[in-house]
Amino acid sequence: MSHISRCLIALLWAACVGSAGQGSGNAADVLAGNRFQEQKQNTFRYVIVGDELQGEDGTAPAQRTIAVLMDEADFSEEVLKSLFILVSKRFPSPAWLEVEVFTNVTQLLTPEEYDEGQMSERKPDDRDAAFDRHHFALLMRIGENELFRYDPNPPSRQLKTVILKGRDPFDSSGH
Repeated sequence: MSHISRCLIALLWAACVGSAGQGSGNAADVLAGNRFQEQKQNTFRYVIVGDELQGEDGTAPAQRTIAVLMDEADFSEEVLKSLFILVSKRFPSPAWLEVEVFTNVTQLLTPEEYDEGQMSERKPDDRDAAFDRHHFALLMRIGENELFRYDPNPPSRQLKTVILKGRDPFDSSGH
């Protein structure tokens, strides 16, 4: 490879990767002389670790449940608001969406635990202790209502409700 080829590759790499080491374009844009904008990136990271759709056969209202694992250090009310917006965009239907947000892998069910049955069918175990030690949130979209509940100070189990749109359909006092 010639010196000029190596220099061209190095320049393309620098333009594509950028000074912060994050991708800010591609080689075709650089070669074409196009300017490109850096994509807005989240200040937090999350992974969708579960996606279950029920009722799509018409026997019941359709409901999607998403499980998300995120870094506990990023857990905050503002991040939960941003996460809800991102997941809602990714899953615009059905009208009923629940997003369970976990901050530690010990809060998640293994496939074998999932096969054993739901919460009412199992005995208390280490997973319950994980919920006492780590943050958790439940984001909900129910029709036109959007809200989430989360524990700001584990192990208190005192959930805070944040209404983003509409009202809390589970609040019988009508607030």
